[in-house]
Amino acid sequence: MYRMAILAMLLEEKSQENGNAAAKIIDKTRCIKVALVHDMCEAIVGDITPYCGVSVEDKHRQEKKNKRTGWVIRDVPAPESVADHMYRMAILAMLLEEKSQENGNAAAKIIDKTRCIKVALVHDMCEAIVGDITPYCGVSVEDKHRQEKEAMISMCQNLKKEVADEILSLYEEYENQVTVEAQTVKDLDRFEMILQAYEYELSQQRADNPQYLEEFFASTKGKFKNPQVVRWVKKLTEMRDVFHSPSRNGTPEVPNGGSSSLVNGHTPASGKTVP
Repeated sequence: MYRMAILAMLLEEKSQENGNAAAKIIDKTRCIKVALVHDMCEAIVGDITPYCGVSVEDKHRQEKKNKRTGWVIRDVPAPESVADHMYRMAILAMLLEEKSQENGNAAAKIIDKTRCIKVALVHDMCEAIVGDITPYCGVSVEDKHRQEKEAMISMCQNLKKEVADEILSLYEEYENQVTVEAQTVKDLDRFEMILQAYEYELSQQRADNPQYLEEFFASTKGKFKNPQVVRWVKKLTEMRDVFHSPSRNGTPEVPNGGSSSLVNGHTPASGKTVP
């Protein structure tokens, strides 16, 4: 679904039918959104194909090649890929409120939700070439930005100019962190990371070190700006505190799209990218 959404970004908004002068107008933004959600149900039911027969059997998808470095370093089994990360960020962007109330202040910031979705989809595209460079990699901030920008330019060089310009503009907007949309997507980037960390702690439940991904939570404390995302973080923190409490009874809340009230009454779907 992630790659489908990227392909939707490349669509021409006027589609010429077999050289016919009458062109169909395509709503590209709607195509991106449809691509993002059309197979979300497979997070629960799996990928049902004609080969499945009546019963749905477990099936492991081919993982995307580039895994998120932080999880690899911490020996997380079958860690998420960069595409997984950006896909869920784009879904989270679809859940954003377009008016963001600042600490109950009457003056609300208006957020361009569509732009947030697009920024989320492209912000780490360069990692398909340079990999997921983190502070553990020993690369300076300046060199990281240079490598990533060169990779983005390389990836866009064969695209139509207007499409390439849009993708590069979205990437630079995220890197510069000036607009409210870029700052909101940065919040989503951090939130998706700690949500994923919580899921790993839940699924592995390491007896010797149950909070073994604490550093990821600690690295984000006090950095969230968007009030809506701040609420999500608060709820997630409460869920994690309960999970790690010595007096916990019963089954912890698992982010699977329908079992708790993390995001707008529901936790974000935890299904991974479907190619």
